[in-house]
Amino acid sequence: MHNIIFSGELVAGYETDEVKANLAKLFKIDDTAKINAIFSGKAVTLKKNLDAEKAAKYEAVLGKAGALCRIDPPLQNFDDVDDGLMTTSGAGVSFDTVAITPTQDLTGAAEPEAEAQSEESYSAPYATPDAPIGAAENDSGSGKGAVLPDEARGLSWGGFFLTPIWGVFNGTFLALLSLLPYINLLVAIWMLIKGRQYAWQNKRWSSVEHFNSVQKKWSIAGLIVFALTIILTVGSVIYVVSMTNDLSQSSLDIDDAQFEREIQQIEDPEMQEAMRNLRTLMEEAEAEGEYYDERDAQQE
Repeated sequence: MHNIIFSGELVAGYETDEVKANLAKLFKIDDTAKINAIFSGKAVTLKKNLDAEKAAKYEAVLGKAGALCRIDPPLQNFDDVDDGLMTTSGAGVSFDTVAITPTQDLTGAAEPEAEAQSEESYSAPYATPDAPIGAAENDSGSGKGAVLPDEARGLSWGGFFLTPIWGVFNGTFLALLSLLPYINLLVAIWMLIKGRQYAWQNKRWSSVEHFNSVQKKWSIAGLIVFALTIILTVGSVIYVVSMTNDLSQSSLDIDDAQFEREIQQIEDPEMQEAMRNLRTLMEEAEAEGEYYDERDAQQE
């Protein structure tokens, strides 16, 4: 039979508080002191008297939670063992070494002379983990070595339309290069193609579903911003053209005396002269247009 030993070592990419929370959830431990005791640096037996298959599965689940455990005695010639999570064997101490109640044994029952305790307080730490055995490994946030799952692949429209903002919130600071002139479009296109991979490698995600949900929201936000930009641009062009036509027509409709009164309100003499020249050119253009319209009408 085999025991699962934990000495406080963490899988690369995990933080201590994160692993504490994961183990508390897996083993249904509500007692903070008991969780902290597991991370005392001493070897603690988390599970004992397991056959080879169950020992390998427990080690794999704990590894996915961020706890680097070892099996004592080590497994021999067992094909299902995840070699990336195995460590060398060594002597360990059971959970009762660091538990609050020294007389507690691994099965959860107190020694005969110990004071009676509630059943829940002892059974919870050794409950079966909630995480599914054999679930796909979540290596997000571990850097370039992290492999983007197939179900998380796709184009990053959030990385394309909102490149610098998306980059900051997804730990991909390479996207800030889009703020530079000349290369901003190239960076945005690169984020469209590789953005999801960078986001998976550079930031820790609780699951593939969580990752896909967040990236979908970024894509929707990016498309909305793009649509609003197009609408505002087209509207602005239409407004400017309309105002220009109205201004041109209104400047021709007023008589010379009124025109002079209007430009006298401009303090800059050079600007006044420019406005007079512009009016003259517009009158000539209008007269020329009327001439050609009249000539065409006569030819018909």
